[in-house]
Amino acid sequence: MPYPRTITAAREGCPLGPREQANSATSYLDASTIYGSTRQKAKELRSFRNGQLLTTSKSSSFGDIFPSTIDPIKTTFSSVCVPSAGHSCFVSGSEHVNFLPTSASLHTLWIRQHNNIANQLLVS
Repeated sequence: MPYPRTITAAREGCPLGPREQANSATSYLDASTIYGSTRQKAKELRSFRNGQLLTTSKSSSFGDIFPSTIDPIKTTFSSVCVPSAGHSCFVSGSEHVNFLPTSASLHTLWIRQHNNIANQLLVS
């Protein structure tokens, strides 16, 4: 998934001179890594119970983590991680969680925070 933060760009009107930089980053928060960027992915990530996102509790010492799947029929994957015999993939809004441990840890925090806020809103 290419993501150039800045790239060189032609100057307005194309006059000679130093190149300008086009910035691909925006000031808007992009939560697609948590909630998905399509309706299909958003449905896969939600539990549809009390506003919660799906999690799997692998161990009580680690708490809730991403759900993982070995069923490619129910979940959309790209070539980054394809479930196979004895190998499952994490299900998240971003496929980076399957090959970047730091990304997976941040996404886990965001999912837990989302679920904490949903619980607080349910109680109040």
